[in-house]
Amino acid sequence: MRRSFFPVMLLLILTGATTAPRLEAQQPPPPPIAETIGDGGETASVGGTTVSTKSNSADTPDQIEAESTPLVEISPTGERIIYVPFKDLSGTLNDPQAEVVLPYKEYRKLLDLWREQQRENRAVEALITSASYTATVEGDMARVTVQLAVKVVGESWSELPITLGGAVGKLTANENVLLKGTGNNQYSLLFIEPGQYDVELELAVRVTQSPDGREFSFVCPPVAVTSLDVTVPKQDQDIEIVPNVVTVPVDAMDADVTQIKANVGATNQITVKWHPQASLQPEMNLLASVNNQTLVTVEDGLVHTDTWLVYDILRGEMEQVRAVLPQGHRILDVSSDGRIRSWKTAEDGDNQIVTIDLLSPAKEKLTVELHTEYKLDGNEFFAAGHQDEGAANGIHALDVVRESGQIAVRHSPDLTMSVVEQQGVVRIEAAEVVQRLQGNNAYTFKFYSPNLTLRLSAKPVEPRVIVSHQAQFVFEEDELKFTNTLNYNVERAGVFELLLNVPDGVVIDTVDCGQMREYNVAGEPRVLTVTLNERTLGQIGLRINGHVDLGDGTESNLTLPLIEPQSVERETGSIFVYAKESMEVITDTDNLQGAQPLPANQQSRVGEAVLTSAWSFTRRPVTIPVRTVRKPTRLSANVATTIDVQPELTHVSTQLDYLIEYSGIDTFRVQVPESVSESVRIELEPGDSASAPIKQKTAGDPADGYVVWTILTQREVTGRQRFIVSYDLTTEADEEADASEERSIDVEAVRPLGLVNDDGDTTTPITRIKGEVAVKKDRTLSITANADGDDVERIDIRELSLIPPDGTLAYRYFRGDAAEPVKVTITSRTFEIQDVVSTVVSRALVEIVTGEDAEATYRCRFQIKTSERQRLLVYLPVNLEVLGAFLNDREIKLEKAEVENSGEIGENWTPFWVNVARPESSEEPFLLTFQFLWTVNPTLGQSQFSRGEMVLPLPILGDGETSVVQELKVAIWVPEEYQLVGDPPNFELAVRRNAWSHLFGSPHSSATNHLESWVAENLKVPSGFAQFPTEGRVPYVYTNLGGVNEIQVNWWKTVPMTVFFSIAVVVVGLILLGTSWENKLGILLLAGFVAALVGLRDSHLLHASLQAASFGILVTLALWLMRTLFAMFKPATDQTPPEEPRKYNPKPVDYAVIPPPGVFDHLKPKPKEG
Repeated sequence: MRRSFFPVMLLLILTGATTAPRLEAQQPPPPPIAETIGDGGETASVGGTTVSTKSNSADTPDQIEAESTPLVEISPTGERIIYVPFKDLSGTLNDPQAEVVLPYKEYRKLLDLWREQQRENRAVEALITSASYTATVEGDMARVTVQLAVKVVGESWSELPITLGGAVGKLTANENVLLKGTGNNQYSLLFIEPGQYDVELELAVRVTQSPDGREFSFVCPPVAVTSLDVTVPKQDQDIEIVPNVVTVPVDAMDADVTQIKANVGATNQITVKWHPQASLQPEMNLLASVNNQTLVTVEDGLVHTDTWLVYDILRGEMEQVRAVLPQGHRILDVSSDGRIRSWKTAEDGDNQIVTIDLLSPAKEKLTVELHTEYKLDGNEFFAAGHQDEGAANGIHALDVVRESGQIAVRHSPDLTMSVVEQQGVVRIEAAEVVQRLQGNNAYTFKFYSPNLTLRLSAKPVEPRVIVSHQAQFVFEEDELKFTNTLNYNVERAGVFELLLNVPDGVVIDTVDCGQMREYNVAGEPRVLTVTLNERTLGQIGLRINGHVDLGDGTESNLTLPLIEPQSVERETGSIFVYAKESMEVITDTDNLQGAQPLPANQQSRVGEAVLTSAWSFTRRPVTIPVRTVRKPTRLSANVATTIDVQPELTHVSTQLDYLIEYSGIDTFRVQVPESVSESVRIELEPGDSASAPIKQKTAGDPADGYVVWTILTQREVTGRQRFIVSYDLTTEADEEADASEERSIDVEAVRPLGLVNDDGDTTTPITRIKGEVAVKKDRTLSITANADGDDVERIDIRELSLIPPDGTLAYRYFRGDAAEPVKVTITSRTFEIQDVVSTVVSRALVEIVTGEDAEATYRCRFQIKTSERQRLLVYLPVNLEVLGAFLNDREIKLEKAEVENSGEIGENWTPFWVNVARPESSEEPFLLTFQFLWTVNPTLGQSQFSRGEMVLPLPILGDGETSVVQELKVAIWVPEEYQLVGDPPNFELAVRRNAWSHLFGSPHSSATNHLESWVAENLKVPSGFAQFPTEGRVPYVYTNLGGVNEIQVNWWKTVPMTVFFSIAVVVVGLILLGTSWENKLGILLLAGFVAALVGLRDSHLLHASLQAASFGILVTLALWLMRTLFAMFKPATDQTPPEEPRKYNPKPVDYAVIPPPGVFDHLKPKPKEG
């Protein structure tokens, strides 16, 4: 079967090839094909050729037998197989009349091929002479306009088959042209009559994306003259047309497209490919996918986008990376885990393309980071997305086969975020987010394609502002001052500025705020804008000061100008209205709105203004209408008169205080006696800055023994205005009069008057006058006084309130304006002069440093109060060498004084004058310091018995009669090998006392650190002392009350006196060594008794003696104890024979008994019987 099949096929092909050339162009169609399948065999007729499974009927049996009969075999499938002998094969193939047997399926294929050949060999009825294709790409579709020029030569109903790829949308041609669909992309143009036709078709072809770029293709009829015009969106696109073309120049091109014209040869398909010129396309063998991880952060009015493109290179190598992002993004940084050679950007319509060239190709993994930012315009923005050939809404990769990833969105605390539009993305949980995107995310998404839409809205968090408002209004004479204290509590989000509505007519003086940068008032209505240094959240304190002019009228109506904060959720506040006493503020309660009254504390004041009303409010609007009325001036006066009586002169000084209330005045009137009008002095008190300066003083004409002075000030005054009115009264001296004779003088108090007009009528009376009179005197005078006038009373000097309580006598009165002045009659008498002490030394400290040499160093300091203002007499030891003298911290000089009877003080002192001139008063103490050297005779240690007495003179202030010393301390430093023993006469040694002081004495105290502060007591001390050496010496401090001229101290040498006393005690102990302990203890008790008596008189002498005898006492006690112990353990000796015991007479002996026994027996009671 298989050997016979191939020859048959070859025969069939040759038969079709030989018969085809003989067909003529105008040959009519072949007759219908007859197909017959019978039981006797299969017969098929194709163009005159018959193929049968039986032998021809024309053959005779003889012929069949003569020839080799072919073998016939039937297969299991029923197919009959005929075997042709090989020797007859060539004849069978070369015979045109031969019959071939083949399967029906193969027969059908050969029949279709024959029919196609028949159609191609038909006569041409219509011919396409030229074709023009105009293609315009619109998104994912290309619109192709096909213009065909057709020449029809057929007589009628000529048919032109054509093949077109794409959907035909429209046919534009003559009415004699029809379009017929014949199969898949198979069409036929039918022409009713011959002629020249222009046919226009519109096709819609799908645009596809490939690694090489974008492309579209369509099937077309092959035409000899074919032209193509292609327009693709975006500039700078490389367009490739298949098959190869010859481009034609384009005259003009739109700015946003790329156009190309070309002549295309005859072809049955046209393919158009294009890609941007800005990059080189990856090699065809590159295949990569990307995982896009994008973090979008919205804060400070900017949208920050951080994108990590994680490439997975599936095939090939990546040398260049391209990414697309929106045109408005500003690129902050581009980085990669691979080394970057360079990167650049290029505009691509509404997008920008970032091209990153790698230094070395990436083969497996690559991560590229892009960081951008752009300003948030409005509230909505896109987070990601890139439509095909559309504008990019985020950062996405190009030239990859697949892109998926995750998106995280964050925002600052001052924003709220919401999703406006969501397509192509899926919300995911925080646990599913990759590591680098984890954090405080508001939203997290994942996507599987960049063809997505994610539009969000970011709105600022509206701050929640609560205000506590306190307004304070103070009505003054011509203006209303106010202070608004606002405490803002800003929650949720911070604020950059504070806005407040300012009422008309309000002048803002100052604005205080700790967080403020500046403020301004502008706009209509007026708005106060307080700009802060930064966005502020939390507490904000604001204080606003301003005023409103009230004019000069006596009455005005207004509404309290309350500043109103804007954009607050809640405002609560309180309003306090203050007014001076000259102003009356009346609230119109009928028109009151939004305010509730608060209890008013009448004691609350702001300066001179008192609280008149208080209000609270919790909502707006708040309206508080008030009416102000100015009160007339109220004038009162306080008159404080001081009369200082001297032997020959009486000084009268009056402190006149006017109290002006409600309204200011600049004119004052004072009435004084005519007798003193010419010598009266009217002036201000020195240092009084509260009172207005005097502009003019004018005396009126005398009337009724008085003169009225008019005083003008430089400005109007409210409150207190003080004048000092003073004059002197002299007493005429009578030489023949006795000094002790009484003298009398009359003093009239100054009288303040009210104000009058030109006609003399009183316009402003004095409503109240309070007066006090204090009488002082010289210490040499004795006075009595009598006050005339109504309502005048004598008071204790301590009851004075207008002037200091100082003087001898005091009076008080209360008078009106019409009352007569008060007159005080004073009678004085002179005392005899009594001398008093002029110098008082409250504390004196004398420090003396002595040694075995003859010179002793003195440092003497005295705290003094003295009435001497120039010089002070001082007695210092004779033959001294002065080292320095100081008054406080100022050095002074000593001047020898020639004083009568100076020898009465003693021969060991020399008088000096000391300059005590000082600016302080005599009542202020000062510190007087001397330092000098003096020769001691006899010196310390100058004695044959290692003990002696030393006399040291002390400075004397004054002559001893006019000066007194209250407390004196003397500190004497002696070498350590010497001791000062006992209390000197008139002195007491400073000792350290304890519980055993009366028995063992008290040691002396060596503390001297407190002496300097004790004598100085906050006074200035000199800093330039000469050297005062105390090293290697022991101080002894002595105290005296009342002062003395010298100090006598007893001294002894420590070592010799210790040896003497110790030996004496040891000798006594040896004498008592052989006696009994009763004797020893008795002697010790007696010695202790004597020591206690000595300690009562001189405790330090006892202590020094016991200290010197301490070694002897220890040795004596040791000897006594040793003897006792040896006596207790001494063994008995046998040399002395034992004494015989004394024999006693056992016989009873009658002893004389007085009275004899039995004498009183009769006095004993008799025993009872029975």
